[in-house]
Amino acid sequence: MLQASHPRVALLDIIMPHRDGFAITRAIRADPALAATRVILLTGMGEPGTIARGRAAGADHVVTKPFSPARLLATIEACLAETEPGATTV
Repeated sequence: MLQASHPRVALLDIIMPHRDGFAITRAIRADPALAATRVILLTGMGEPGTIARGRAAGADHVVTKPFSPARLLATIEACLAETEPGATTV
């Protein structure tokens, strides 16, 4: 699905059937056609090791549950700003 749609931002839960969010993030980073896609990993596992593992896999952001809709929206907006040519983030 990602290869067909080339999204600017992908929201992935870490725990999913078949392939976890870490594996999908690594696959996105390995695919030149998806190189510009920003990845936000969502997880209920807020341990520092889990967050570090997400970053090591290539995630741009790791958002821990529970999270507010406003926080998620702000993270998505930050990712979209990062994909804009000449954009800066504050």
